[in-house]
Amino acid sequence: MSAYRLWVRFSRKNLLSAQPRGGVSVILQCLLLAAVLAIPQVERVVGVRALYSAPIVMGYALWIAIAERWLVPRARTEKLAFDLLNVGDVFLGVAVVVALPLASGEPTSPLWVFAVMFAGINGADYDYGPSWIVLLAHTLSPLLGIPVYWMAGASPSSAIGGPVFIAVTCLVAYHYNAIRRTDVRQALAERDELERALAQERALRERERLARDLHDSVGASLSTAALYADLLAKRTDPESVRSAAEAIAEATRGGLVELRGLLDALAPDELDARAFGDALRVHARRVAASAGLDALVELEGEPGVKLPSALRFGIARVFQEGLSNAVKHAGARRLVARLSVHGGLARLELEDDGVGFEPAAEAAGRGVKGMRARTQELGGRFEIGRGSAGGTRIVAELPLGAAQRALSE
Repeated sequence: MSAYRLWVRFSRKNLLSAQPRGGVSVILQCLLLAAVLAIPQVERVVGVRALYSAPIVMGYALWIAIAERWLVPRARTEKLAFDLLNVGDVFLGVAVVVALPLASGEPTSPLWVFAVMFAGINGADYDYGPSWIVLLAHTLSPLLGIPVYWMAGASPSSAIGGPVFIAVTCLVAYHYNAIRRTDVRQALAERDELERALAQERALRERERLARDLHDSVGASLSTAALYADLLAKRTDPESVRSAAEAIAEATRGGLVELRGLLDALAPDELDARAFGDALRVHARRVAASAGLDALVELEGEPGVKLPSALRFGIARVFQEGLSNAVKHAGARRLVARLSVHGGLARLELEDDGVGFEPAAEAAGRGVKGMRARTQELGGRFEIGRGSAGGTRIVAELPLGAAQRALSE
C-alpha cells in the first residue's frame, strides 16, 4: 500500500491513458451502448428503461466531447487542466457505472459488471499509479445503492449485501491491478537502468576494441614510418635516402589502407551483406594495387540480410589481417575470399596460394591470435590451416546476433 498516492501525479511525460482520449471512437461506443440498452429484450434483462439509460450514457459522451475539445490539449502542460480531466473522468465515469444499476432498482443487476470493470481499468493504469481518492471513489460509490434499494422495496439482506459485495469486488479489482502495475513499473524501470548500463559498457568495449585495432594496424604503420623518418634524417648517401623514403611511403600507404578498411567496417547499421561485400572488394583492390596480389571477393547466400556493425567490424578485421598475412608473410600471388550469409550465420573464408600456414607461427605472432580472439569474443568459430592449393585457409563463422549477445554479457 506504500505505493499509493493521495491523487494521481501530474507529469509532463505522462500519457493521457487514464483520461478520455479516443474522442469520436469513445462517443461512438457510448452511442452503441445506449442503443443496446434500448433493445426491449435487454431492457427486460437489466431492468432499466431506455428513458433512463440513454441520458446517463450520453451524458458521459458529452463529457468526452468537452474534454477532448478543451482539456486534453492542455493536460500535458497545465496542471489545472490535468487535474480537471482526471476528476471528470474518474468521478463522472464512476457516476455512470453506478447510476445504471441503481436505476434498475435491483441489487443483483448485471449492470454492476461495468463498475467492477471500470475499477479494474483504473487500477491497471500504467502512467499515474494507484491513488487513495480513486480507490475510495470506486469502493464507496456502490454503497450509495443501499438506501436506493431499501426504498425500492428490496429485502434488507439484498439491499445491503448486494452493494457491499460490489464495493469489495471493486476494491479488490482496483488494488490487485494497481499493485501488479506497480511491480511492472518497478521492473521496467530496473530494465531501463540495466539497458543504459549495458549500452555504456558496450560503447566502452567498442572504443577499447577500436583503440586496439588502430594500435595494431594504423599505429604499427605510423611507428614504422616514424622509425624510417629518423633514419632518413641521419643518412646522407642517395641510396640510403631513397630506400628510407620508399619504406616511409610504403608504411604510410599501408596505414592509410588499414584506416580506410576500419572506416568501411564502421559504416551505419543499415549496411547489408551486399554492401559489406563491396566494401571488402574495395579494400582488397587497395591492397592488391600495391602488392601485386590477385584478390577476388565472392558473396554467397542472402545478400540483402542486414549485418550488425559489431559483426561487420569483426569480419573486416579478420579479412584485413588475413589479407595482410598473405602479402607480407605467405608470398601469395592469388587470394580468394568468400563471404557467405545464410540461415542467421555469417561465414568468411580466405584461401591463398602462398607458402602455407605453420602452427608455430600462431604462437610466435599476434596476427592469428588477434583473429582468433576477436572471433571468439563475438561468439563465433575460427579455424586456420592449409588450403587445397597448399597455401593458407582461414575460416571465421559468426551468428548474426552474436555481437549483441557477447557485448551484453
